[in-house]
This record gives sequence, structure tokens and C-alpha cells, in this order.
Amino acid sequence: YTLHLAATLQDAHHNPLGADHDYHFTTGALDLTRSLGFIVRDAGGSSGSRIAMLRPPAGLNAPAPSLRVIYTSDHPVAAFGWSPDAATLYVLHTSGVLAVAPLDGTAASDSGISAASMATSPSRDELAYVTSDGTLHIWRPSPGGAPTDVALGQAGKVSGSPVWSGDRRRLAFAASDPSGGLLLRVLDRETLSASDAPGVTLPLRASAMAWSVDGTALAFTRGATAAPEAWVYRPLAAQGSALVKLGVLDASSIAWSSNGG
Repeated sequence: YTLHLAATLQDAHHNPLGADHDYHFTTGALDLTRSLGFIVRDAGGSSGSRIAMLRPPAGLNAPAPSLRVIYTSDHPVAAFGWSPDAATLYVLHTSGVLAVAPLDGTAASDSGISAASMATSPSRDELAYVTSDGTLHIWRPSPGGAPTDVALGQAGKVSGSPVWSGDRRRLAFAASDPSGGLLLRVLDRETLSASDAPGVTLPLRASAMAWSVDGTALAFTRGATAAPEAWVYRPLAAQGSALVKLGVLDASSIAWSSNGG
């Protein structure tokens, strides 16, 4: 979906939801009337945040999209993700608190996790998060049971947010090397082993990364002395052809088209 915010958003009772709209959007349940969730930060200097859900019309002649607030907090929200059944939100506040918020009206609870960033897997059954000391974790919530939380100390000190491949087999992230620079690393989800992308250093824009649809190629930008550059890394390709420079590109984010081209 492409969503254009032409005016201040309002709820069903025509109450304004705020003026500072985040540009990050994420989908809910994977059905033909897929929902969009997004963060709305309160205007006027308030630190509050809300997460709203927009359900697009089912067809050209259907009623206008429905909009409702599904999570409210007095504290700023940095990111969030859905559970596999889209019945629960995992909400990361800028304070580091990761909250579990059921959408059935039950009060949100503290997961006990403190994180600096997070990323929900494509299957939405796992969260990769980074602690304030740069340690990468993979957390698998378990309703009614103890969640699984694996700390990946061998991944290095992680900077920014990790990025899942579409097939959920890999995680890409920037991690510091012994000299203090940033390296591009790729984690194999099955073996939990991380490897460096050979010859790739990331002095800038470590968060501008995106996997192709099939999960075989990673596009990213890196800061160069002359100008920022766009590159593509293919972990499964032969070493001589795994890394390809696309050219100069001054961008804060990067993405693939739906056909992977």
C-alpha cells in the first residue's frame, strides 16, 4: 500500500490524533483486507504516543478506510511489531522498555526486556533486538509459557537495528570491529553464526539496509569520502562476485521493488 497523509488524522469521533506522523508502516494480519499500523506522536511538545490501525477499503466501491487507536502510551514509542495472529503488539518505547500489548482490551505488560532497537521477523514469531551495550538477542514470545531469549555475544557490538531477510533465514546488521569501525555482518538464523561481508566497512548510514524479496541479496548504503554509495551484497555468491557497487546514492533508506529487481 501507498499511504499519503494529506491532513491531520482523526478517529471515528473526529478527534485529532496528533500532527507528527511517523513514516514507518507495518502490516497486520496477512489477508485480503490487510491492516496498516503506524505510530502517531502527540503534538504540542507532549511525549505521548499512540499506535493507530488503518484497514483499507475492500474494493473500489467500498466505504472509506476505518481508523482506530489500538495502543496509547504516555511515553514515546520507537517501534512496534505484530504477533503472528495480529492479536498482540510488541511495543518498544524510547526508554528501552519492550511492552506486550494484547488487542483484546487486556492491559499491556512489561516483557522484562530492555532494548535500544528491535525488528520483528517476517513470520512475526520472533523479535531480534539490540540492548544498550550492543548485544544482539533473538526473542521468541510464548503465550502461556516461558519465552526463548538467545543472546548472540559473538555477533559483535551491534549498531542500529538488525534487518531480517524475507525468508527469515538471515539477519543483517552493522557491528563494531576491534579498531572501532563498523562492519556489515550477516547472521544465519539456523546456526546462529555471524560472518562478515568481505571488504565492506560502514563508516556511515549503517541502518540503510534492505533484503531482496527472495532473501539472496542485501542492498545497503555506506558513507564514502567523496559521496555516499549504494552496494549489493549476495551472501551465497562466489567471493569475487558477492559484492557489487551500484554507484553514488545519497539516501537515508533503500528498498527493493516487489519483483526483486
